Amino acid sequence: ELLARTQPTTWDVLIALFGGAAGAVGLTRRAKSNVIPGVAIATALMPPLCTAGYGLATAHWAYFGGALYLFSINCVFISLSTFLVVQLLPLPNHEFADDRQARRVRAIILGLALVTAAPSVYLAIGIVRDGTFTHNAQQFIEEQYNQQPGTYVVTTRLEPSDQSINVLLAGQRLTAAQLKAARVRLARYRLTGAKLTVRQGLARVDSADAQALRTSVLADVRSRTEQTRVSYEGRLAQMQQLLAHADSTATTSLPPAATLLREVQAEHPSVRQLGLARIVQPAADSLRADTTLVVTLRTRPALPAAEQQRLTAWLQVRAGGQQPVQLLVEPSPPTARKR
Repeated sequence: ELLARTQPTTWDVLIALFGGAAGAVGLTRRAKSNVIPGVAIATALMPPLCTAGYGLATAHWAYFGGALYLFSINCVFISLSTFLVVQLLPLPNHEFADDRQARRVRAIILGLALVTAAPSVYLAIGIVRDGTFTHNAQQFIEEQYNQQPGTYVVTTRLEPSDQSINVLLAGQRLTAAQLKAARVRLARYRLTGAKLTVRQGLARVDSADAQALRTSVLADVRSRTEQTRVSYEGRLAQMQQLLAHADSTATTSLPPAATLLREVQAEHPSVRQLGLARIVQPAADSLRADTTLVVTLRTRPALPAAEQQRLTAWLQVRAGGQQPVQLLVEPSPPTARKR
């Protein structure tokens, strides 16, 4: 985030232009709101000022200078876009008494905008050039070295500023003919004139290689951790959906126990008590879980087996046939007689 505010490009110029235009249009509406100007300030002005403060506090003068330049771009082009919006909208304008003074003011505004934007164009060209070199170099290393049988790329150091490629290889050593053939293929990847250095064997490891390897390992660990977290979140969301579906199914497939008891007693008066339960049986190889509805009855006198089968079939239909129903019947204990 800090580095992103130290090398302004033409994209930052466009962001400031559109942000300033949005803020100016928002201020001309009848319903006044500070939301749009506040967003413009939060996105265009505060980040470079915070970066400049960090650079000043830590004596990183490149950070300080780059962030102040970005702040200047935002200030100039937000003002310029506001001026253009005011000129385009039917608003009362300030008129200069002298036409020469008006032309001079417009020329100063245009010149200030051009002077402010010119370095950003140069920086944007440099960023695009460096990004193209890095992409081509990575593709060259992957296809020419990493795909060689028994050969592995340990570290890669790319310096777009001086067009240098430094590669450390391990495993099976490449012959001089193979190294020469790979060097000849640099032109295919638009890397003509690049300085290619290939070192083979872990004995050639230096401190820069160790730092690059450490950075690569940390980046890989972060990537794998993020992938694992996303996978766990997906599985957790799926389990929550399944549990919610199971809960909704369990509550809507059969009425509450008191209501179901009255319905059962209409056909089987010997039923005294009724209980409902749900048993979830998760599977080891799947997130899906089987759910069984358990209906417990206490009867007096005992319910015959034929009636139990008929009642089980009725409960299965009453539950909608979506879940299996298990019926447990036990006789009620005899009540003690008063003497």
